[in-house]
Formats: sequence, structure tokens, C-alpha cells
Amino acid sequence: MSLPDSSSQATVVGVGAKNVPFTFSSSNKETIVGIIGTYNPAKTSVVDEIPLEVLSAGDVGEQTGYGYMLHRLAINVFAGLNGTGRVFIIPQAETGGAAATVKQIAWVGAATTKPGTIYLRLGGKLYAVAVPSGTTLEDYSQLVVDAVNADPDAPVIATKTAVTFETVFTSKSKGPWGDLLTVTLNAKQGEALPTGITSGTVSTTTPGTGTPTASDALDGMGTDDDANSIDITHLVHGYNLDTTTIDAISAYVGNGNDFTGCYSKLVGRPFVCLNGDTTAGTAGYNALLALAAARTEDRTNGYLGAPDESRHPDEIAALSIGKIGDVFQTNPIQHYAGISLFGSDADSSDRWTKNYSARDAAVKNGVSPTRVVNGILKLQNVVTSYSYGVTPASNGYKSFRSFAITRNILKFMRELFEADAWQGCAIVENIEDVTDLEASQKVRDVNSVKTALNNLTDFLVGKGMLFEGDFTKENSTVAIRALSNGFDINYKYKISGELQVFNIQQSFDTNIAS
Repeated sequence: MSLPDSSSQATVVGVGAKNVPFTFSSSNKETIVGIIGTYNPAKTSVVDEIPLEVLSAGDVGEQTGYGYMLHRLAINVFAGLNGTGRVFIIPQAETGGAAATVKQIAWVGAATTKPGTIYLRLGGKLYAVAVPSGTTLEDYSQLVVDAVNADPDAPVIATKTAVTFETVFTSKSKGPWGDLLTVTLNAKQGEALPTGITSGTVSTTTPGTGTPTASDALDGMGTDDDANSIDITHLVHGYNLDTTTIDAISAYVGNGNDFTGCYSKLVGRPFVCLNGDTTAGTAGYNALLALAAARTEDRTNGYLGAPDESRHPDEIAALSIGKIGDVFQTNPIQHYAGISLFGSDADSSDRWTKNYSARDAAVKNGVSPTRVVNGILKLQNVVTSYSYGVTPASNGYKSFRSFAITRNILKFMRELFEADAWQGCAIVENIEDVTDLEASQKVRDVNSVKTALNNLTDFLVGKGMLFEGDFTKENSTVAIRALSNGFDINYKYKISGELQVFNIQQSFDTNIAS
């Protein structure tokens, strides 16, 4: 009989040892979204450029001002996350001398002759203003003012001029942000002004000016080895395509293919950022291509083209980051093509994204297109402007989805070797030579590191993150450092591919035998 078993009674000491490979297990990296933007200056309790965790869009509105930039971005981020992850805001004060955008509608007509509706959209949101019969020019302008100001989430404050009764919209947030807030009338088929109102002409009377220095907000997230100390994985901001902002974000995370910025070995907390654009037609397409072409070593910023959409481009980027962040945490191997954003109101004639050749060229050159499918705006490839052509050639930084896998592997690797089992250990040539039971618990050799890495590899293959595991096991290397104070590890892996293209040919014969 084997000793001891459940029936053993005689005195005995039974000791045995088995080589058992301990498997590695961990949860996916948590999504943490950072939002950089300005707030209502009347909110004097806000501390500039210090990250603050927030629990809801309403929380942001209460603390920084409803309808202001941070709140508007937060509405979209939280809608996209749908309960996943965490959110931090990094508030910035508006710059000294900044100006708000002012737009207006000049109404022409007389008193309405029958009831009707004014179909006004601000940033794509519909305000259906009921107009009773007999309403005068002055009164229907006031009805619009009252409808807009009754919405605390509105991005503008509406007023009425005293003499000619134009409806004036002043953006709550100062700076170029307000220039991108669309004001439209009768955008949908079947919508028309009430009888008696002959026209409503939209114009911009004052452009917004003043963009804060984003690098100050980034420094507030930590510098040097404490860079991105709150461990943000995805970032959005309200400064649109401001090149100074984009360059600062790229430099903070670290350009090129080196261990710099948030890609430093002592940091290991990189993030990605999405910048939206709604400029229609060839002009929008070429501008995005030029923006990306100037930043071929930027492994952080993506440029999302949603041409001719009436929503604010930064809000579209915020919603997209929320949706991407949800996938990042729940299933990081999934790419983002086909994810629905919202019902589109774009003019098909002005959408460069409707053409496959344009979308293909955009992706190859570092621009992320969208598509309108059955009236719904959907994500396609989501990429950075990092170019295949840099030295060394690589596309690993290009895809947001590849970033998701790399970010998770960074987490898993750190968790593996920061675990208690690897703390306070001695390095030996062969752990089998260590016979003392207590001492054997705290010795490690090259083979024990390789075994741990192989277990991690099996875990990653099991999660679909790696294309295959044998390559990693055969090509990764482990060596004792020259001072015998640690291990030099070169862990090589191939990220699993993205299923993006089906090239299908069908063959058929119409010949029918007589």
C-alpha cells in the first residue's frame, strides 16, 4: 500500500515531492479613461490640472458645470463605457483673454398663421420648439431661447437681440471648442419652418479663441517615473486637432520605438488618445492625411474621420473612446470595426468614408475612418499615425487593438514577477541542488524563470492574445545578469491577427443540359 493513506494507523513519516507547474491567471487590465478639458470659471472649488476620479456624467456636471466642455465629454465617455472601467477628469482653466464662440439665427417673416414646430439642432441634439398660431417674430425667437436654456446640458446660452430679435447662441466653454458646435434648422426630411417664418439664417459672429496648454495637464498626471501614475489607458480632450496639444500628448507617452515616456521600463503605463474630425469632403480627408503624415513616430494619437456629422467631433471621439474602453476591459482581443455609435445625419455626397479606396488609404496612412451603415455611424479600423515605414519597420503600435493586447501583457508580466513568490529570492545555478526545505522556497534559477514565462505564454494563448505559443517558447531568452543580481529576459511574442478582410470568389454555371 502507499503511505500514508486514509486507513494508515502505524507511526510513519511519509514525505514526497512532485514537480507541479503552477499556472498563471489574472483578470484583464481595467479601463481607465482620462478627460482633459475646461470648466465653468464660476466653479472656484475646482483644482486645476490634478486628476479627479468621477463616478458619472452628472458628477462631472455638478463639479465643473453642466454643458461645459468637461461635462459634455463625460456624457459621451460614460455612455460608451456603459458601466465598465473608471474615469478621471483633468480640469484646466480657460486661458486668459479667451473668447467664446457666438452664433446666431436671423429670422425673417411675420406672425405665424397656424401652429408649427421649429426643428433646431445644437451639436446634433434636436430641440423641437412648438410655435402657436399668431406667434410674432419676437415671440418665436423667445420660444427658442426658453427651450435651449431649459436644458442644463446644452453647450450654449441662448439670448435674443432687443431690436431685430435674432436668436444668439454663446458657447458656455470658451476657445475654438465652440466653433465646432453646429447650429442647424430642418436637418431631416419633412421638417420645415412654421408658416409665416420665411427663413432662418445661421451665421458665426464671433469665433472662439484660446486653447489651454495641454502639457500642464499631462504633467499633473505625473512626471518621470511617476508618469501616468493613475494608470490611464485611454485619453480624450476638448482641444480638437490643435497640433500643440497632439504633439504634447505624443511626447508625454513617448515617440518612436524606444523605452521613453510612458513606455519606459520604469513606467510601463502607456495610453492611446483619439481625436475626432467632422470636416466634409476632400478637404477633410486631405487634412487628416497631412496631420498623420507629419507624425509617423506617434504611437499614441489616432484621428477619427466622421465627415459631415453634426455632432461635435471631440464628443464623437469621447463616445468612441468609451466604446473602445468597454471592449478593452471585457474582451481585449476584439477589434472595433462595426461598433455602432449613433444615428447619422451626414450628407452622403460629402462623406469621403463611403469610398473603400479612400478608407483603405486612410488606414494605411494612419487615419481611422468610420462608415454609415443603414443610417448608423460605425467604427472601422482604429489606428494611430505610427507608420510602417519607420526604422525599425513595425505595425505593432498602429492598431488600437494591438495596444490593448500589449497593455494587458505589460500588466500580466509585472504581476507575475511582482508576486510574493518572486520576492526576496536568491539566484542559483540549479535549484535542485538546494536541499534545505525552507531555503528551497526562496531560490530561483534560469529554468524556473523560463517555466514561469512558459506558463504565462500558455495563459496568453488561451486568451487568444498570441498568434501561437511555440514561437515565444523557442525564441524568448533568459540569462543571469552579470552582477548575479537578477535576470535579463527577452520575451518575444506574435500578437494574434485582426479579422478585417474576406476576399471571396463565387463560381457558378448557367448551362442547362437540354
